[in-house]
Amino acid sequence: EEIRALGVGVDVSHHNVDNRGAPIDWDAVLAAGFKFVLIKATDGETYVDPQFANNVNVAAAAGLVVGAYHFLRPGHDAGIQAASFLAQVDAVGRENLPLGAAVDVEDPDDDPGSWQRIDRATRILKVAHWLEPVEAIFPDLPLIYCIPHWWALEFGTEGDFSGHPLWAASPSGTPDLRGTTWQNWTVWQFNFTGTVPGIGHKSVDLDRTQ
Repeated sequence: EEIRALGVGVDVSHHNVDNRGAPIDWDAVLAAGFKFVLIKATDGETYVDPQFANNVNVAAAAGLVVGAYHFLRPGHDAGIQAASFLAQVDAVGRENLPLGAAVDVEDPDDDPGSWQRIDRATRILKVAHWLEPVEAIFPDLPLIYCIPHWWALEFGTEGDFSGHPLWAASPSGTPDLRGTTWQNWTVWQFNFTGTVPGIGHKSVDLDRTQ
């Protein structure tokens, strides 16, 4: 799928249900003008998002362009994490994920500082070791999600992943890529607190393409 032409989308996880636990109304999301969605599949070595399969199947049936993402844990084996992610991809069918794969690289809220506890060379290897088996499955290179300023501090330019499309988190304005090897972003997560028809009581991450 040509990402750049998609317009505005969302990214979601199991948190994005209403206060009665009702799933997302993907027809309403599409009717509100959102064209694509990146859906959380897995986290670490074993966690599977309980809404993943339903989100993929219903969003794809509604007509959104769907991709899947994994939350990368620096303290866990990257190869096992990739295998867990790919098992979920197999379960829903890669054909239902035309937007492909993404890896979320950020400081975890529930384990702050965990990336800083490993050295920079090991950080780079963790990301590379997750990407390699996933790249073998998908026709397009996975997106890398990060906050560019954080990436510049923790990864710098030593590990060059600029061949991979960047999914940049920057709610305060256009992503500032200084200190990274990326020259441009592909997907911009521009709002952490959006409101979207059909998506529960919690705020929603909003994204756009170039």
